Amino acid sequence: METAKTGDVFLIPIAAKRFGVGQIVARYGDTELFYVAVFGGVVEKPPSQARMEDISFDEVILLANTFDVLIAEGQWPLIGNQAPPNALPFPSYKIGLPGNSIVESWDGFTRRRATSEEELLLDFRSGVAPIRLEKAVKAFHGFLPWHESFDEFTRAYVDRRTL
Repeated sequence: METAKTGDVFLIPIAAKRFGVGQIVARYGDTELFYVAVFGGVVEKPPSQARMEDISFDEVILLANTFDVLIAEGQWPLIGNQAPPNALPFPSYKIGLPGNSIVESWDGFTRRRATSEEELLLDFRSGVAPIRLEKAVKAFHGFLPWHESFDEFTRAYVDRRTL
């Protein structure tokens, strides 16, 4: 079983001989939680023939905290490693109880008291099952219906939570 690392580029199956492209952007400390970007392009060849130079990393369509189990099991095949894009938003999270919440940066290094608006806006840190992210990728490309719960993976959703 292969453990993912920052910069790993992998394919996410969306249909027969069609794959979305994802990348490990960061790892949360020493945990098994990874921040993943999914790009808008589609690879239409077997993973063994996919080449990094044929992939566009320009359009980020989805961002999520998830785990590397499908990479480790080979269901999301690795095809290379490169530096992640520089201009990606990293969401902030809330920790604590209502009325006494703290805003925490994605990496956990910066904390401050949350405003009442931030308490309402921000989410608690969590990770989603990789299969749920895969379903969101399939829905984005029209192979499954879009479910409103996938909205939390969109760039617009993350941008609003980047403080």
